[in-house]
Amino acid sequence: MAREEGFRARTLPGVSADANLFADLGVDPGVSGVQGYEATNFVLNKYRFDTSAGLVLWQVGLFGYAYWSAHYEPNRERLKVLADYLASHYGSEHEVVLYEASEFALGTPEVNRVPLSGLSQAAMSGVATLYVPPKTQPSTDMEMARQLGIPFDR
Repeated sequence: MAREEGFRARTLPGVSADANLFADLGVDPGVSGVQGYEATNFVLNKYRFDTSAGLVLWQVGLFGYAYWSAHYEPNRERLKVLADYLASHYGSEHEVVLYEASEFALGTPEVNRVPLSGLSQAAMSGVATLYVPPKTQPSTDMEMARQLGIPFDR
């Protein structure tokens, strides 16, 4: 926006929210992959997603609200809609992680592991992020592995 207004500007890298999540939860996104969506848009847009890759849903604490406001609180009825939607793909007992990074570099993050069946009643703030670990293993294309000369014992 600054450039569009004629100012010189440069974007610099910084510690990202997903980098905090991966580090705090010990998740290596290179192992099974990761996909990320804003929580409300995730269900409204019916994104195709893969249960063999990690799933990050941003702003899950504000699920079902059209616009952000600091005054919104998590809505338990709306969260049940999200939990039911996810349970239809992962099962109601699949463990998920409600996550909030610490505001301080050496602080302790908020990490709450719950089954999907307990998501709507779990403690969270409006800025909570939901991490859904993979449910299944990806299917390996053995012909592609052969073409690439990659040996697999599977």
